Amino acid sequence: AKRGLRVLLVEKTEYFGGITALSGGGCWIPENHLMKQVGLSDTRKAAESYIQGVVGNYLRADILEAFLDNGPDMLRFMVENTEVKFNPRTPAPDYYTELEGGMIGGRSLGSVVYDGRKLGPWFKKLRPPLEPFNAPMGLMMGPLELMHVTAAGKSLKSAWFSAKLFGGYVRDRFSQKRGTRVTMGNALAARLLR
Repeated sequence: AKRGLRVLLVEKTEYFGGITALSGGGCWIPENHLMKQVGLSDTRKAAESYIQGVVGNYLRADILEAFLDNGPDMLRFMVENTEVKFNPRTPAPDYYTELEGGMIGGRSLGSVVYDGRKLGPWFKKLRPPLEPFNAPMGLMMGPLELMHVTAAGKSLKSAWFSAKLFGGYVRDRFSQKRGTRVTMGNALAARLLR
């Protein structure tokens, strides 16, 4: 669409978002421009070494090259031209940090919380998230929000954050079947549709 083409999005069910809406909503992009926000940097050589160590003999050099050539540019394009937003995570280590080129964070990116009300009538067509990703009664929380909620009895800041979080959810339930504050894969799917 950005290049002037007409785009048709086809979904298999009455909901949009597919498996993305059910996922954790993250992605893994070496040498991405967001790493600087958490004081990290990456090199192509380190990424190549790490991926080679993980994939081993199954690695296809052409796919690796395409991924490393285009992944960072794709991410930059999405962040600069769409509603899609990611936060670099640290610590969010590569799965095998002991391998050459492994990192403690920065490559793993998490989807940013989204206000589903921005979708208007399309919000009710967003695939509902998996129940294990929700708090009781369907409130969506990411790992950082969960840390605040569990610390609400020990910290005034966390108590205030939790009160606002639950208050917004109660407000939403007066007009919606679920909370409009969406996280993880639900946030990514909503941002992609927007």
